[in-house]
Amino acid sequence: MSVFQDIHLYLIISFLLMMYVVYKFGYKSFSSYISNGISEIKSELDALIKEKKRLECQVSKLSLELGDAKRDYDKVLNTTKLSAEEYVSKRNLQLKDLIGELELKNQQTMKTIEYEYTVKIRNKLTELVIKRLSEKIQEPNNVKQVSLASITNAVQLINQLTEK
Repeated sequence: MSVFQDIHLYLIISFLLMMYVVYKFGYKSFSSYISNGISEIKSELDALIKEKKRLECQVSKLSLELGDAKRDYDKVLNTTKLSAEEYVSKRNLQLKDLIGELELKNQQTMKTIEYEYTVKIRNKLTELVIKRLSEKIQEPNNVKQVSLASITNAVQLINQLTEK
């Protein structure tokens, strides 16, 4: 045999021995390490799937709560709008009533003022007629008798003027 053939034979024998040693001592631990890694990955994957489902449920619950909150918000908003409209309507009615009362008081005040001025004008006219009649009675050139009818006519004239 040649040297090269011996080397090949030694290489094959050493390779087979090495494979036996690796199989005997390394394969089992490597196999258990791989199987442990795979089982850990599977358990973590299962845990992640469970967590995903839990989070999906939580998202759906939150979506429902958000929908409920939106409905509550819309309800409160509509109630507030109605309350505001009702308040404005009520205040408008109160203002109309107040304006009506003020107009009535204004009319009453105007009537009172009108009556007071009518009385004052009547009194002034009466004074003027009496003064004029007394001046005519005292005139020496005019010896007319002032009759009761002329006084009555003067009073009627005063009444007509004050009624207008």
